[in-house]
Formats: sequence, C-alpha cells, structure tokens
Amino acid sequence: MKANEIVWKDVNDYYFNTNIKSGHYKMLMKFGRVFPSTKSQAKFFVKERIEMDPFNNKDVERVELLLNKHGYYGVYKYTRSREWVRLVNYEDFYAALKKEFSI
Repeated sequence: MKANEIVWKDVNDYYFNTNIKSGHYKMLMKFGRVFPSTKSQAKFFVKERIEMDPFNNKDVERVELLLNKHGYYGVYKYTRSREWVRLVNYEDFYAALKKEFSI
C-alpha cells in the first residue's frame, strides 16, 4: 500500500526509527534505527543493504520526502499489530539515496 492509504491507530509527532545521528552510527544503522543523512552513512546503508525497523507516521513522511524528490514512492505493509508499517521496496529507497548523495 502507498503512504496515503495507511490508516494510523496513533498519530505521533516524533520520529520512531528514522532518527538522524552523527558519530558512531554503524551499529545503530545495522539495527535499522538510524536514517542515513550524510554521504558516508548513505554509502554504508546501501553497501550493507540495511533495512529499517518499523515506521510511524513521521518516519513515513521523512522517507516519502526523499523518495518523492527523486521520482519514487514508498510501498508499505502493516506490522502484525497494525500500529506501524514496514517499507517493502528498498531497491527504490537505495536508488533514491544514491541520487540524493551522488554515490
């Protein structure tokens, strides 16, 4: 399903798993809890084929901004609890990251 089709149980005003972190980001990124925000982070994210943990509504907004900027859109599926969603089309996400950071 696309981002506009998601029905949220709770609408949050904080980022759940697309936090931006500098410094020691590799381990947190491998856990799926850091959104790549620099060229080196994006290279690592794409090279390691990292997938993020579930997203809340703010996370989906951040991911959609990046994807839409480069002509892609996110495809999501609900988690079992239907409180969060997971990104399904990571190949498009990796392509958008490559374009964003000129990798």
